[in-house]
Amino acid sequence: MVLMISEPKRRPEEVFTPRGEFNPRMYTPRTSLESDFRTKLRQSSHLVLYGESGCGKSWLYRSFFSQNAVMFKIVNLADASRNGKITPEILRAVNPAPGGQLTGYDTKKSAGGGLPGVATAVLEQTNKYIVPADDPLRAAISLFRAQAGAGAAFLVFDNLERIFEKPALMEELADIITLADDDAFLQHKVRFLIVGVPSGVREYFARTPSHRTVSNRLLELQEVSRMSQQEAEALVVRGFEGELEYKIEAVDRFDIIRHIEWATDRIPQAMQEYCLQLAFVGEATRTVTKVMLEQADDVWLKSSLSSAYTVVEGQLNERDTRVQRRNQVLYVLGRMDGEEFKAAQVEAKVRTLFYPNEPSATIGGVPNALSELALTGGAGAVLRKTPKGDAYMFLDPQYRMCIRVMLKLGANNAVEKIASSKI
Repeated sequence: MVLMISEPKRRPEEVFTPRGEFNPRMYTPRTSLESDFRTKLRQSSHLVLYGESGCGKSWLYRSFFSQNAVMFKIVNLADASRNGKITPEILRAVNPAPGGQLTGYDTKKSAGGGLPGVATAVLEQTNKYIVPADDPLRAAISLFRAQAGAGAAFLVFDNLERIFEKPALMEELADIITLADDDAFLQHKVRFLIVGVPSGVREYFARTPSHRTVSNRLLELQEVSRMSQQEAEALVVRGFEGELEYKIEAVDRFDIIRHIEWATDRIPQAMQEYCLQLAFVGEATRTVTKVMLEQADDVWLKSSLSSAYTVVEGQLNERDTRVQRRNQVLYVLGRMDGEEFKAAQVEAKVRTLFYPNEPSATIGGVPNALSELALTGGAGAVLRKTPKGDAYMFLDPQYRMCIRVMLKLGANNAVEKIASSKI
């Protein structure tokens, strides 16, 4: 008799890892982004990958490079911001030895002969290279090429937003990009991938007279934004049913998945955070039901969106305000799907949601409310104007997510918030 021992079930934190180690089992293919990446990888320019925080930039390049046999080393520009220089961080990325100092490196060459299938003697020759103290960058590039062999190799400069407003570090980055076109660098065929939140990196260098040639060396990849509905659904199903082996309540399956997508705005990191909390709620029964969503909303709001809650709460009108116009505007903004929205669009939505039986009602105050939400400045602002100045967008996607789970419609269609005691 053979005793069958079943494998232990995976735990939620092993499947949904919003801020943990990259989990390739939970990577959801981003077909359009990967296609664009694959095409531009074949060109010779250095690449720029940008998108809002939490949209999956790091997971995208890690998965893409791994699947396409591209060796990569990550240079964390947050460390460069802290330490005031980029070059030492390149050395640490390539040679993560204690102290991060590169004094030399070895390369091996093999020589042998004979017919296929016949054992032959192999002679290995080891060459020792000493790194000149005054040229550590060139040495690091040489070592990286030796590590990568004949394959493709990328240095990834991640967290660009940490140095984007620091001219000295942007100057150093421009110099590094320029030096990469030097013959001594070109022979190593090491390319750069610059990753961060801000777009317009090429424009940054283009509008700086001394750096205009830098922009010609950079090629922007397609912006990494929210997942498509199909991609988001695949993440939810793979996590709960494929990895955790939970049962999603069949009768409410559609509503459950759509609520997760709607609450998180299909932002990958937010989806991972929300699903983690929902998985904890359903862990005892290894199920996901519709009644669990409200509890997951509350816990997620507390664990991941408490700072955004404080900002949004500060923007709400007092409860006894006769016309809660700003509250209505905030509630409507949470239900807008586009990245940008104009005052006329918001006003039309306010009319539809709050005055459905009063088609001729005068809806005033919407432009002022939008302006106030963008002009409070500092930590209190929720919106910002678009570059063209004719529309608005959220300062951070978290504000939209927070509004969606913290604001509800109560009696007489009054906008109400989840009590701060739950936060």
